[in-house]
Amino acid sequence: MTLENQTVDNVSKKIIDDACADKEKIIDDARIKEREILETAEGKKKKIIENAQAQAKDAYRKVKELEIANAVMKFNHENLLDKIKFIDEISNKALNRLISSDSKTYLKFIENSIKNLNVYSADYQIGSKEKLITGEILKKISGDIILALSDKPADFEKGIKIIDGKKQYIISVEEVLKEKMEDIIMEISDFLFEKE
Repeated sequence: MTLENQTVDNVSKKIIDDACADKEKIIDDARIKEREILETAEGKKKKIIENAQAQAKDAYRKVKELEIANAVMKFNHENLLDKIKFIDEISNKALNRLISSDSKTYLKFIENSIKNLNVYSADYQIGSKEKLITGEILKKISGDIILALSDKPADFEKGIKIIDGKKQYIISVEEVLKEKMEDIIMEISDFLFEKE
């Protein structure tokens, strides 16, 4: 081999060696970059998963709180309806019992109501379904008040109506109780459910 050939071979070998070294360096750099890219992607993926999990937990917590609040509200609503039904039953029973109380108590109520009117002479009407009061009984319990039967038919069912000129007074246990029923119901509610 000639020196020239040997020089060419040495140069070729040097070029090949340098190329191999460059190749290894390029491959190593590529591996490092690949690792960096994968680590960055893994970090991003981990953050995305953590954020998604946090959002899912938050959404679950909110839905759970809403469901609990909805269940509590539904229970409270049903409980309130039961209380209202219970109070209505009690108040209706009380109203019916008072309305159908014995005749002495009822007549005493009518007598006291007439005396408290501050009327000296008036017309009267008796309710179309009134069973306990008649004109005769009314004249007995009215005392010094002069009462005359009105020409007009009664436009109510229970109790009596005293007509003093333009003033009209309906005297009926049912009417008095209906006027006061809301107050009575509130008192019953406070008494029954005061601790709630």
